[in-house]
Amino acid sequence: MTSRSRNAAVTMMALYVACTLGLVTLAALNGNLGPVSFSLGFAFTAFMVVGALIVARQPGNLVGWNFSAVGLLAATGVLAQEYSQYTFATRPGSLPGGLFAAWLLTWYWFSLLGLILVFPLLLFPTGRLLSPRWRPLAWLTALSLTVITVLGAVNPTIKLQDINYSVANPVGIEAVGNVEESPVGAALFVVFGVASVGAVASLVIRFRRSRGEERQQLKWFTFAGALLLILPLSDFIPLAESLLGDFLFGVVVALPPVAAGIAILRYRLYDIDLIINRTLVYGALTAVLGRFTSPS
Repeated sequence: MTSRSRNAAVTMMALYVACTLGLVTLAALNGNLGPVSFSLGFAFTAFMVVGALIVARQPGNLVGWNFSAVGLLAATGVLAQEYSQYTFATRPGSLPGGLFAAWLLTWYWFSLLGLILVFPLLLFPTGRLLSPRWRPLAWLTALSLTVITVLGAVNPTIKLQDINYSVANPVGIEAVGNVEESPVGAALFVVFGVASVGAVASLVIRFRRSRGEERQQLKWFTFAGALLLILPLSDFIPLAESLLGDFLFGVVVALPPVAAGIAILRYRLYDIDLIINRTLVYGALTAVLGRFTSPS
């Protein structure tokens, strides 16, 4: 573990905590705190914590950076959502930058989907693809997500769904329209859905080929990855629009990092259990020494 990777992990965690404190404060002011908020908060915190631990120990493993990116992007996106709602609805004009925050909402979610549904399944646990044959799938996913993200960013109208408010996009292109309602967008979503299924297939094949400790590491994560197939189909599930459905959505999103955490802690993946043990020991020693050295 290098000091650079440790500093990177600490910096990302600090940014995540700062964003989380900001969004929780604004969500309370907007009246948006509830079971769904805590469910998704737990999910993305799991991504952030596990990702930071992996980055600190194995900075060359892309799984850690992927998980960390999920946590940071989700926290930034939700913060932008609460910020824009506060600026345009709760207390109009009270804070600067509301339009920029609203603009972030037009594209961040697309990138987040790829970082959750495809790349962790392709890379876990080694941080590398199963074989060079899977590179076209990874590149196809990255290309489709890049295109749909750019098209979302130039959507001529920014819609804030939670408050039923629309504002003109200063960088919007009228000819592009709403990517989610266009034939191009539909085709890109189909490509992304196929890539998601392919990523799960890659994980299953990796699991079938694995032996010994690696098989144990993959067992829980493979199960969690298979459940992620529920997410692209959620719009067709009647329960999806209910409060319980939103809560279950958060639980399913949390499963991959939780499963990775189980592999890390129980099967010594990346030796991160050593980091945690040392942290606990050093923390306890510091507390004891502080107790005995403090003035009476």
